[in-house]
Amino acid sequence: MLRPTPQQQAVIDHEQGRAVVVAVAGAGKTTTIARRIGRLVHQVEVPPERILATTFNRYARSQIREKLDHLTVPVGVAVRTLHALAQQILKLEADPWPLAADGEMRRLFYDMQSAIRQGRLDLPTDLSSTEQRQIADLTEDSFLNYLGYLKGDLRFSAWQFEQLSPALQTVATLEVWPESQRWLNICVDAFEQCRQEARLRSFDDLLVDACRLLCADLGIRERVRSRFDFLIVDEYQDINRAQNLIISVLDEAQQNLMVVGDDDQTIYEWRGARPQLILDKLRDRQWVQYTLDRNFRSRAPQLLLANALIRHNRLRSPKQLQGTKAWQHHCEWRSFPSGSAQAAAIAEQILEYRDRGKPLSDLVILIRTYAQTPLIEQQLMAAQLPYVIPGSQPFYLRREVKLLLAYLEFAEAERNRVRNGLTPTNRDRYDQLFRETSSRPSRYLKRPELLSMLQEALDNPHLPLATIVSQRCRDRLGRNRSLQRWLDYLGWVLVAQPSSAAAAIAKLEQLLDLRRWIIDSDISPESGAQKALIIDALQAFAGDRDLQSWLQEMATLQEQLPLSDEGSGVNLLTVFKAKGLEWDTVFIPDLDAGIYPFGASRESEAGAGRNSFDPLAEVALDRSLQEEERRILYVALTRSINNLHLSSATTQRSPFLQEAQISKIQTRLPRLRALATGQLQQLNDRQRSQLIHIDLAFCAQQRLNEVLVTSLRQLPPQAIAQHCHTVQQWIQDAIESDRPPLRSELIQQFWTEITAELMPQQS
Repeated sequence: MLRPTPQQQAVIDHEQGRAVVVAVAGAGKTTTIARRIGRLVHQVEVPPERILATTFNRYARSQIREKLDHLTVPVGVAVRTLHALAQQILKLEADPWPLAADGEMRRLFYDMQSAIRQGRLDLPTDLSSTEQRQIADLTEDSFLNYLGYLKGDLRFSAWQFEQLSPALQTVATLEVWPESQRWLNICVDAFEQCRQEARLRSFDDLLVDACRLLCADLGIRERVRSRFDFLIVDEYQDINRAQNLIISVLDEAQQNLMVVGDDDQTIYEWRGARPQLILDKLRDRQWVQYTLDRNFRSRAPQLLLANALIRHNRLRSPKQLQGTKAWQHHCEWRSFPSGSAQAAAIAEQILEYRDRGKPLSDLVILIRTYAQTPLIEQQLMAAQLPYVIPGSQPFYLRREVKLLLAYLEFAEAERNRVRNGLTPTNRDRYDQLFRETSSRPSRYLKRPELLSMLQEALDNPHLPLATIVSQRCRDRLGRNRSLQRWLDYLGWVLVAQPSSAAAAIAKLEQLLDLRRWIIDSDISPESGAQKALIIDALQAFAGDRDLQSWLQEMATLQEQLPLSDEGSGVNLLTVFKAKGLEWDTVFIPDLDAGIYPFGASRESEAGAGRNSFDPLAEVALDRSLQEEERRILYVALTRSINNLHLSSATTQRSPFLQEAQISKIQTRLPRLRALATGQLQQLNDRQRSQLIHIDLAFCAQQRLNEVLVTSLRQLPPQAIAQHCHTVQQWIQDAIESDRPPLRSELIQQFWTEITAELMPQQS
């Protein structure tokens, strides 16, 4: 391991009392945490079993454990995720419930929907048709994510709140839903009743139930709070209220808590994280404050972009990334006329990296939403580049895409049935497609009635399904819009002659209002809007291909598995999945309005020439949402070690590009790169003058002091002598601006050295 910096050493030497460490991206905080633990054990002689280090996920836990092993710290030190810590606390219960196995939460979700339909629970049964549809259309992942947010944020319905201990009620929140969301309150209570009947805990229940236990049982609370003498919490900006309560209880006795995090990297607010938690501790004088602002990961251009961007946020602690690397390698932004052209260029660049011997696993494409992947996946497959999407599926296996494809294929199957009848093979396929499409979106028709319609269609192969539905539901069409839309679709399939697959998708979306249904099926408007973007992406992917050949292509894709084994292909994942990780080369596509920040007015490639629907266009993003979106891009910009490729695919570019000063930085890079790589001879006198008076002046203005000194060391003394007054002013400004003044000695030492070299020349 490298020798600690003065900033890191100050954290390592901290012994007693509470402390908050603000550690920027790439600051070496994991190594610093491990070294502090090593010092507590080896020098302060704290028993290893009296130290607890907690972190956010298993990967971060393994990193700390690996560093401790390297420092020969005894295995007695507890290194756990916060969920694992909560699970250990719950083992102190007299009769602990088991953690639900894979698939059991999904089963409980469908049990909940069934129980509400059948009125089996002690809940309101006077549901309106709209409420029934909302419950029927609700998706499992949306509901379970929402429920996880409520539990992590200690928000409870009135029925749940009554069951809490008085101690927990004082810190919990009574959630009150508006009348328009009564159905959601019913779903929450119904699910919890089903879960309690099954005596199961979800992953999210570990945290909230640990809080219940600690607040209700003073004996267990005392055992837990006296278990450890020293507590270190990594990634503190990511924790929610439930996790913070557990940490607070652990810290009650000894008050030797150190929290480590970065408010600028708070990107999980949708799961209960808040930058305010760490900012409050920075304002509390009882907490000793430390800052780790040196970035050891990225090149200087990436840091300039990130600093310029995040400086526009108001709710943050004053700091900036300080670079330790110079200007080599690539940092570029390119603009493309379309998403297809952008995706093709990315695939071409990846091929070039591969041909130069770079492992594909060293490359990542970071996206804001999974709706961005179809065009990229298409080009990766065309180039035979293996890829992996951690935490998701290829686009053609996602729920929304499979439903769209089922509707398009059913249209073909219905036309074929009416015109040519049914063979045993296509009869089975017709049956399957009917079941997949007839109740999504919900038509308020009971399953037996739908199956009866299906049977009549199978028994009368030339009778249009539109006729069957119209005859059976004539009295309901006027008051059931979803049913009327289905009938419109069934009528269209008999006469449709779509010119292209993209046109068929557009018509299908118009008839069934699928975009609105996808959005409304998700509790979170933003999450639903992100999923709905797949319609535009699918149209762009289809292009001008005819429907039949395109459906065949999609069927072929679904039968193959182009994904690589994890670790051997190009990584394609969201910024949320990328936090805490790093890659040699990073691509960030779609730096356009509507993606960064998400929800601004945008014009999709597929929707050129028409008014594309934007569910958030009518609501201006308030400052807090804007700041969260900046943090998301900030995290993305700080993932690369060497190369960063940014791109836009529409004329409506992201406003964040201007905030990050991309044009200024990109103009300066060629000269700075020539300086860093020892190729100054390639610059003429004018360019060298620009290098000092424009480029290095820009570094000085941005307070990248170490990068400035490193760059100046690359210049021959005679070049500095020609501009001595300018350089001297930078040095003076750098020394005065250094807060804390931990780097002033380095800067002053440099100026002393360079002055000694210049004196003979000036005399």
